[in-house]
Amino acid sequence: MAGRKPKGYNLNKKLENYTQTFEIDDLNKANDLASIRQLAQFEIIIESLQEELASMKSIDDAKRVKDLNTALRDAVNSYTSLQTTLGIDRRKRQSDADESVLSYIDKLKDQAKKIWNIRLKVLKCKDCNLPLMKYYIYVTEKGEIGSIESESTPVEKIKYNLEVECPKCGTMVKLDERESNS
Repeated sequence: MAGRKPKGYNLNKKLENYTQTFEIDDLNKANDLASIRQLAQFEIIIESLQEELASMKSIDDAKRVKDLNTALRDAVNSYTSLQTTLGIDRRKRQSDADESVLSYIDKLKDQAKKIWNIRLKVLKCKDCNLPLMKYYIYVTEKGEIGSIESESTPVEKIKYNLEVECPKCGTMVKLDERESNS
């Protein structure tokens, strides 16, 4: 029996796998480790039952097939129930992954909106206070102060000249940043 594994080998290997995969240190109940042990035992039972069903040469013994299928169903139900109790079932893992992606996207949106609001300028008519245009000028390279990755404004003032006629009062509004010192 040189090829036979020591008793408990599969259980210990599965426990180690669960510990690494599901970060057992993060589980917060005192009996979580016992439940993980039970989960590993159910997994071994399920594998054994599946192997026995697969190795049957004939289905002459209908009662034995029925008993094996009943035991397999019960073991799978218990296994699934334990996973749900521990919060490590497939649905929970997928919802956690979805939440993290959604929260990441929301975080990106919030950051973009913050930068947009800091840099967006509104040109208004000096006579009637009507907003004439909104503008955003972005000229710096990635990573520099004032770039899209920075919350600050550009180090060097960008020089530009705008002229817009107010549609309400007809006043010509000029904005000449080429001469501005600020």
